[in-house]
Amino acid sequence: MPRRQAAGAPLGPHAKVVILEGQRSAEACLPGSEERWGVPVGVIGHRPETLHHVRSIPKSGAGFLYGIAVAHGAVPAPDTPMPDLFPA
Repeated sequence: MPRRQAAGAPLGPHAKVVILEGQRSAEACLPGSEERWGVPVGVIGHRPETLHHVRSIPKSGAGFLYGIAVAHGAVPAPDTPMPDLFPA
């Protein structure tokens, strides 16, 4: 029986991949609780072709890339006032 998730708690990974020396050496898809737009839909037997919501992954990736760009001086710092970005 699947365990219940607390409100706002992460649902856990649906897959794990092991990369060794730049090569994928192992991969496993895991069954797990799934929800769509906050509504539980039950336990899904995830597979590589299973589509599901990625939630905050794009935001995390964008934040990671923005941090690299800030470190290289390619974009303004996050605390830059908006009027400084659009002087006209």
